[in-house]
Amino acid sequence: MTATWPAPLRLAPHTVRLGIGAGGLLVTGLWALSARPDDVAALLPGTLFASAARLTGLLAAYGVVVMLVLMTRIPAVEHGVGADRLARWHAWAGRYVLTLCGAHAVLALLAYATEHDVSLVAAGREFARHPALLAAAAGLVLLLFGASAALATALTLAPTPSAPAPARAPVEERDAPSGTNGPHGGAVDGDPAGDPGAAGPDRT
Repeated sequence: MTATWPAPLRLAPHTVRLGIGAGGLLVTGLWALSARPDDVAALLPGTLFASAARLTGLLAAYGVVVMLVLMTRIPAVEHGVGADRLARWHAWAGRYVLTLCGAHAVLALLAYATEHDVSLVAAGREFARHPALLAAAAGLVLLLFGASAALATALTLAPTPSAPAPARAPVEERDAPSGTNGPHGGAVDGDPAGDPGAAGPDRT
């Protein structure tokens, strides 16, 4: 009796997309529970900027997790979606993560500047005094540097359209080599010059 192995699990692309979207909705729902929309103070500009900064930061962190999952070569995901498609999704996720990180930094500056009635420059100087915020800014710079390096590498390795092959010259018909019967009744054995009268001794 031949043993049969079960087919490997394959997750369809739309299933993976639905899972990623459900995770994003879950993160947004958790943010909404902590935003206290019934509070009057939550409607103030500074609080709105702070809440938006918190949401973009949470979504950016979730996006980093998604990028890691997409490139960890999980068999069910890789076999169902395909390595090429996963690479494209990873590139798109990287763009969204960088956008969310930038929005998070700008919204956080706006929140601090609005709450303390200072300029964005003064808010940036105040942020620079906190080591944790400096580390976060350095991480964002490293992400931008890594994305730029990956983009430059992709552009370098991108295939370029090949030039059309040059037309080959027509092959001219050549006479058969000496010692063989050529196509034009040329040379025969013992007659390199191809003279029929000299093919052998005179038999008359």
